[in-house]
Amino acid sequence: MSESEAGLAPSPAKHSGELDRAWILHSLSQVDEVCRAAVALFYLEDYTCQEIAEILEVPVGIIKHRLYSGLSTLHAQLDLLLRSTVTPN
Repeated sequence: MSESEAGLAPSPAKHSGELDRAWILHSLSQVDEVCRAAVALFYLEDYTCQEIAEILEVPVGIIKHRLYSGLSTLHAQLDLLLRSTVTPN
């Protein structure tokens, strides 16, 4: 199964728009450490799922799960930050 077939979202940095780097890094710090490692290696260091699996010595399926879980948490954290800073007109 390819990474796109696994339902992995595009890099958060590519779609951050008005979000600045500090928000993304703060939100990433809220992700569980195990999932954060996979997210950082995949999105920040450009490793493939297979390479991350070899580095962390776990099956590729576990890496894909960690990416999904980590991104879910990251998106939720970014959503909270956006909602807390956007004021209605």
